[in-house]
Amino acid sequence: MRLIECTLETLPELQQLSVKTFIDTYQHLNDPNDFNKYLEKAFSIDKLRSELSNPESFFYFLEDEDRNIGYIKINIGAAQTEAKALEYLEIERIYILKEAKGQGFGRYLMEKSMLIAKEFNKKKIWLGVFEKNPNAIDFYKHMGMQEAGTHTFTIGSDHQIDIVMEKKLE
Repeated sequence: MRLIECTLETLPELQQLSVKTFIDTYQHLNDPNDFNKYLEKAFSIDKLRSELSNPESFFYFLEDEDRNIGYIKINIGAAQTEAKALEYLEIERIYILKEAKGQGFGRYLMEKSMLIAKEFNKKKIWLGVFEKNPNAIDFYKHMGMQEAGTHTFTIGSDHQIDIVMEKKLE
């Protein structure tokens, strides 16, 4: 397995993987109208192109056996979804195809994220995780992250609560 940085040339594949993994993870927890509107906005080609073009955001595919099975989106500086000190790196998105879960790929993505954070001389990583996703919360705790507050994540007209989790890097 390996990470491959996403580029504008891989934008269609990034969009397809983003939509599929988000549907697999959250569709059953949301109102269909709100959810579909969110998908159209959050994962449009134009929105993803803008995010890919931001010099403080980075997308990486997780490739295994010549197939992209997941991806991460990392933000530093002003690209973070919340104002954080310069010592922070945000893992905004970390998604794996449903059929690939439970095989160590999430751990690999987290470990790579921590290495990338160190390359950027960051001292802490953080992310937001939906409060109704107990498996993910348990996984992040297992990876050494701790709860550090909450923030609102809006899908359509639904204002959901994300648990903000952080980890200080050694």
